Amino acid sequence: MILQYSPYFLPLLISTLFLAALIPIAWRFRTSPEGRAVILFLASATIWSAASAGNVVSADIQSSYFFTAISFLGIVTVPVAWILLAIIYIGQDRLVASPKYLVFFIIPALTCLMVFTNPFHHLFYSAVTPVLQGSSVVWLYSYGPYFWVHALYSYILVISGMILLFARYITSQAIFRAQIVLLLLAVAIPFGFNLLWVAYDLPFPGFDPTPVIFIPTGLILIAAASRYQLLSLSPVACSLLFDSMNDSVIVLNERGMVVSINPAGIALFGELNGKILGTPFHDALKGLPAGFLTCTTDTHMECDLSFGDTGIPLHYDIRCMPVLPEGGGIKGRIIVIRDTHDAYLAKNALIGTNRKLNLLNDITRHDMLNSLTALLLSLDHAKDISHDPEMLTLIQRSERAAHVLLEQVEFTRDYQDLGVNTPVWQDAGKVLEKVLSTLSLANISIKSNLDGILVYADPLFGKVLYNLADNAIRHGKGLDSIRFDYSEDPDGLLLSVENNGTGIPPDQKEKIFQRGYGKGSGLGLFLVREILSITGITIRETGTPGTGARFEIRVPPGSYRKPGPVQ
Repeated sequence: MILQYSPYFLPLLISTLFLAALIPIAWRFRTSPEGRAVILFLASATIWSAASAGNVVSADIQSSYFFTAISFLGIVTVPVAWILLAIIYIGQDRLVASPKYLVFFIIPALTCLMVFTNPFHHLFYSAVTPVLQGSSVVWLYSYGPYFWVHALYSYILVISGMILLFARYITSQAIFRAQIVLLLLAVAIPFGFNLLWVAYDLPFPGFDPTPVIFIPTGLILIAAASRYQLLSLSPVACSLLFDSMNDSVIVLNERGMVVSINPAGIALFGELNGKILGTPFHDALKGLPAGFLTCTTDTHMECDLSFGDTGIPLHYDIRCMPVLPEGGGIKGRIIVIRDTHDAYLAKNALIGTNRKLNLLNDITRHDMLNSLTALLLSLDHAKDISHDPEMLTLIQRSERAAHVLLEQVEFTRDYQDLGVNTPVWQDAGKVLEKVLSTLSLANISIKSNLDGILVYADPLFGKVLYNLADNAIRHGKGLDSIRFDYSEDPDGLLLSVENNGTGIPPDQKEKIFQRGYGKGSGLGLFLVREILSITGITIRETGTPGTGARFEIRVPPGSYRKPGPVQ
């Protein structure tokens, strides 16, 4: 190999190093089809540039042709990588699923074979002519008939990819239009220079500038990947999701101008859609509080608004989410409008019905209490005037039955709202603190580790803790301590209520949760289990008889939150 100085070597070396440096960056996205296509494109361009650098410093024909042949490994692959990227980008990757994509490599493989065997047939290069440029020898290759087969195929791939992307551009959202423009620029610049060089040997006679022009191509790909998430934001998946959502979605830029709206939003705004794109969105939502559409954090509200030409206010849930890129600042906002009018009406109807039922319960309970009070007074008077032992026994039995009924009626007052209200997040520690303030805890030690534990449960969750503590106090003989604690495992959160009373016999551990079992109303632990079951929480007794009772409340994943670490 005879080496020589060439002014083209340094630009080609810089291009080679630059393109090679981009491959590890793109390698992070190798799991996505788009990422693999970009890696193939960059690797092919690197081979093309590196072989071209070896070619320009080769003064002998053997070395020059060797590097020329090597360069074609990259030259024939770049157009294939481009068409694969375009097909994948528009969501037709099933067309290039393995091994279908190998079809694109048939002509390139044949081209490489023709190049490496050209000295035997001269179908690719018909002649080689040395030309002296300054102090360097430049080898000019005359094209044979097969060269034009290769060139035509490569240009068809490049142009086809550009057409596919341009067609996608017309129906894409704003962010994907930016991606497509950058992709088109990334291929159009080197493609244009390559076309000039092949057809007219311009702009540098004897020197193919395409590998050097890959430098701006690489810069454009970096910009597309970093600023517009080229390799991490799928336009097809986002487009399908965006278009198929029942909720109205509006995308605003940093100035509050509408840059995109989905079909549901178009239907919501009606004729206003013709004016809404490119205009300030707050003009369309005049009923919202000032500042809502300039949110800096995820914000949502419910309100009644009138859209389109109907003039009828409906109930909507509206959410504003800022777009926060890694570089900081707010680059725009996403507004999601959900029609909740039917659910709102159903909720209000249910609330109204429950209020009427509770009112009826109150009236019925009041009347029953009056009747039971009158019954007890009559029974008490009957005892005073009756001297028949058998009759006194019957009266006492009747009194006991009346007292049970009285206790049950009173008990239902506390639990009449069971399942009526929507479950809410509750701080177990604060709920327990409120419960304990209503109990008589003389000589009983209370230990709790529940502060900051949030549980998603029915609003009557406080009755659960009250009942467990009250039962322990009333029925736990010798009890002097109650402990409330929690632990976590793969099955969720385990809240425990443990006391050192007499405990519960094994044959009663499940019976105590049955309706009517036990002393008093027989509803306490039955309703505890019912309250918890509303949000999928379970309860069981696991204590050891003779050492105390232990109730374990199992909260499933997603229905609890633990205190976060101190920042």
